[in-house]
Amino acid sequence: MRGRPFALKDPGVSWAYHNALWTMGTTNPEDTLEAFSHYKLAPIANHIRQDVLILAGTEDHFIPFHQVADFEKSLINARSVTIRVFDQPSGGADHCQCGTTSLVHAAVFDWLLQKFPVVSQT
Repeated sequence: MRGRPFALKDPGVSWAYHNALWTMGTTNPEDTLEAFSHYKLAPIANHIRQDVLILAGTEDHFIPFHQVADFEKSLINARSVTIRVFDQPSGGADHCQCGTTSLVHAAVFDWLLQKFPVVSQT
């Protein structure tokens, strides 16, 4: 990156920048933003017809919290939409609910069991 901006001295910013380059297979910020711009659910959300589980942290530093409601509104043909919001008291307010993986696993497994109940084969 030209000039190595001051922000890259922050470990979190540096990690995010280098992770984005690695994830997208790009070499500079402009190409990375262009690569990310193709990943949008809005144009196809109306084609989603299955049950949807949305997990969100109120303090997510990558995904603005308002996108939860925006995405839910766009799922006009989903069979069902379930939203689980994690906040500071729950310990899951951060991105990917870091800090409370067991709580997230419980939420996902509970949802799966609700949507796909275990059927006895006896």
